Amino acid sequence: MARIFIDGFEGGNEGNWDSLSGTSWLTFIAAPAGMSGSYAARFYSGGSDLHLNKFLPSHPVEFYTSSRVQKVNTNNRVMLARYWFSGTAVIEIFIETTGYIRVALRPTQLVPTYIAISDTSLSIGTVYHVETRTLLSPTVGIVQVKVNNVVVLNYSGNTRSDIVEAYYDTVSIGAWVGLQDVYFDDVVFDSEEWVGPSRIARLAPIGAGALTQFTPSAGDNWQCVDEAPPSDADYVATDIIDTADLYTLSDLPGDALSVKSVQLSTRAFKEVGSTPQNIQMAVRSNGSNYFSADKQVPDTVGVNVTHLFETNPDTGVAWTVGQVNALEGGMKAVT
Repeated sequence: MARIFIDGFEGGNEGNWDSLSGTSWLTFIAAPAGMSGSYAARFYSGGSDLHLNKFLPSHPVEFYTSSRVQKVNTNNRVMLARYWFSGTAVIEIFIETTGYIRVALRPTQLVPTYIAISDTSLSIGTVYHVETRTLLSPTVGIVQVKVNNVVVLNYSGNTRSDIVEAYYDTVSIGAWVGLQDVYFDDVVFDSEEWVGPSRIARLAPIGAGALTQFTPSAGDNWQCVDEAPPSDADYVATDIIDTADLYTLSDLPGDALSVKSVQLSTRAFKEVGSTPQNIQMAVRSNGSNYFSADKQVPDTVGVNVTHLFETNPDTGVAWTVGQVNALEGGMKAVT
């Protein structure tokens, strides 16, 4: 699978990410013109770096990122992509104070090794679509950056420094020290190809689907799971294995021409020691139900369970706009 993860922050929170590092402020604001949907993430770093982290169980050695970014002030730097191996920061692509994009090996060291800089700078207050490509190697490594589909940085050589990393296990985005203020939206991670100018839309539950087997806290099942940002005051629950809930969903925006992937996300929580312990993310396409592998349900509130369907499991090929607009989504409780 090429597409690994997407997040347009349309849930109004950071629940789709694995962790948040830093002691400053992450908030979710109305998406500025040039970004997508209702929300964007605002990273305001007041004295330490502030970044969202996504674990990479696929362990790629080549990685692509895409995001829409707006730098709000000139202070310090924006973390476009920082890659980690076993807790060590390997390489980082960032926007520096002057607006130029630079690449550093061992970025958290007192004196990092800077290996490349872009030939153009980014202006304050402008939304840019920024894509990066990074290949891990001590000799034939690659770092490339596109801004609005134009290559502005192209480096080849050592991208591994002096410690032998086998692969990337985590990628981060965010802000780095010094009252930095930056907005992110439409974040996409891929392990095989340039992402292109993708945008991310939220398809909210709008009605009951083919299965309504969870118990609502009050009212209709779908109305207990349709809020953004999420509310923990209403919910659906079950303690019976193999019960499932499906919901009809809102349509894609009218200007959507193609679909690269569908990612399901649910805010889930289990009581310690309870049964069931896991869920499967579910889609219903063309009258048939399809389920992901088992996903462990968190025992703390605030972490989402996600699954990305890169192709339509009913057809085995790329989704169409019509198929997504007819889609039902939900989850099933399993052991």
